[in-house]
Amino acid sequence: MAASGAIPVVDLAPFLTGDEAGIASATEAVREACQTHGFFRAVNHGVPAELLARALELSAAFFALPGEEKAKVRPAAGSKAALPAGYGQQPAHAADKSEYLVMYDPKLGFNLYPSKPPGFREAVEECFAKLTELGLLIQEILNECMGLPPGFLRGYNDDRSFDLMTAKRYFPATPEGNVGISEHEDGNCITFIFQDGVGGLEVLKDGHWIPAEPVDGSIVVNIGDVIKWQNWNGQCVVTVRVKQGVKETGRADNKCLFALSSSLAAKTLINQRFKATTPAIVMAASEGSLPVVDLAPFLTGDGGGIAGATEAVLEASRTHGFFRVVNHGVPAELLARALELSAAFFDLPEETKAKVRPATGTKTPLPVPAGYGRQPAHTADKNEYLVAFDPTLGFNVYPAEPAGFRETVEECYGKFTELGLLIQDILNDCMGLPPGFLRDYNNDRSFDLMISRRYFPDPATDEENKNIGFGQHEDASCITFIFQDGIGGLEVLKDGHWIPAEPIDGSIVVNIGDVIQVLSNDKLKSATHRVVRKPGNRHSFVFFLNPHGDKWVEPLPEFTAEIGEAPRYRRFLYREYLELRARNKTHPPARPEDVVASVTYYAI
Repeated sequence: MAASGAIPVVDLAPFLTGDEAGIASATEAVREACQTHGFFRAVNHGVPAELLARALELSAAFFALPGEEKAKVRPAAGSKAALPAGYGQQPAHAADKSEYLVMYDPKLGFNLYPSKPPGFREAVEECFAKLTELGLLIQEILNECMGLPPGFLRGYNDDRSFDLMTAKRYFPATPEGNVGISEHEDGNCITFIFQDGVGGLEVLKDGHWIPAEPVDGSIVVNIGDVIKWQNWNGQCVVTVRVKQGVKETGRADNKCLFALSSSLAAKTLINQRFKATTPAIVMAASEGSLPVVDLAPFLTGDGGGIAGATEAVLEASRTHGFFRVVNHGVPAELLARALELSAAFFDLPEETKAKVRPATGTKTPLPVPAGYGRQPAHTADKNEYLVAFDPTLGFNVYPAEPAGFRETVEECYGKFTELGLLIQDILNDCMGLPPGFLRDYNNDRSFDLMISRRYFPDPATDEENKNIGFGQHEDASCITFIFQDGIGGLEVLKDGHWIPAEPIDGSIVVNIGDVIQVLSNDKLKSATHRVVRKPGNRHSFVFFLNPHGDKWVEPLPEFTAEIGEAPRYRRFLYREYLELRARNKTHPPARPEDVVASVTYYAI
């Protein structure tokens, strides 16, 4: 779930992968969100982020057409649909300021489609089908949450002819008013909303309007009037509104809404009582998946949300050492572009990739050169990679193709540096350190690096270790960021079990590294993780926020002398630790006891 000042986040991955433990926990998360908010944000929901982005882009292109062009898509007089399909605009006297395009199930034959932009109809129909599937899944989850007989809601709401999807454009705010749609509750079973980056959707909770900040690739889920939620303290009424786009930009705001409705308006379900429960970890998506933290409060300055999200980061860092962040400020389009260009580079012939190697004798801060490389044949790890340092240092070697690779890598690097410093400040607060302590301790960016990797496909053999993309390990960094394509394979070890970090478009996985574990004297966790190869090539980017090599790393007094605990690690020079770990692959020690694979080498 998300921070207290933000909308809860629920990871639906367990329902798509069949993870029974995860399904039970995620169902509890949905129940809790419905009791307390009536809204939640779904990630890993099965609707491709590319489809959502394409639908919004085409919708914006349609609404940008001249008025006479849009008027061609108005419904014919005498349409029998409950709400006429096609284009419309709120009346001039209405407080709400928006225009819209209404669509029903394409099979019903009510819909009117614009002739341009090209591809509009296809994208809309694909969206409708995907959101129908998601609606039926959420309905099944709600059936379980409400303690109803299996399949009750499916049998009760078994006709899809009243479902509809609306593409909307909200006009920019004006001095006269900023209402896009005034406060209301939805008259359906379930509503899905996905929106562009302008924002404006707000949910009323405990007398305060909570912004549903845009998160690329996520879908906001709203429980409607047909399903009324009541906990032991009384009814949870979900009121929402849309404020128009920011005055300074003058941008319009585009959203798509999908409503799963009951086939008869007279049907109602009320007073469904159920036990009040609390998920074991408030911000965790489910027991069998990674915790999800919404960073929106840090970007919007929401003080209450910041406190809640900080607690979520602290809990995740204690229990998992890994968590997934959404609304992190790195554009989803940039992440997707970086992965696409990386895949194009690794598809080049070997002789072309070999040109992207550093000149002989080039020295970099870390014991790894910039440029292209491949894991040695004798190692179990099976991947190739491209290493990049801070572009201002002049170490990097860039390929001539694909076009745009260098610019994208450098933009990614800059965004991840910003995100790393934000997470570092959050950890500083989590650890109760003096303000700015970690920022001063780790104030040199010359040892940071970013690696683009391609993991080779699983050879589909039963031979031991043949499916390892990257063997189990802990990271030597302060903080690591990972974003990956849709293949998957990243796994995190927790309580003796490997938890898959399933791909979620637009999200970033955060990993607490060895340096933070040592500084906190094991209060925060550097988790063991690995990459298991899948049938297809897996592409990912990893960014390491590292201290300078000349920094001494040791448990801080706040976690030892000041609380009466003995240090669990002896002091070590960061550069030495990196060199010893690198030696394992370049010059493997003859004796297993000489291998320095983790920070336990310095354990007392």
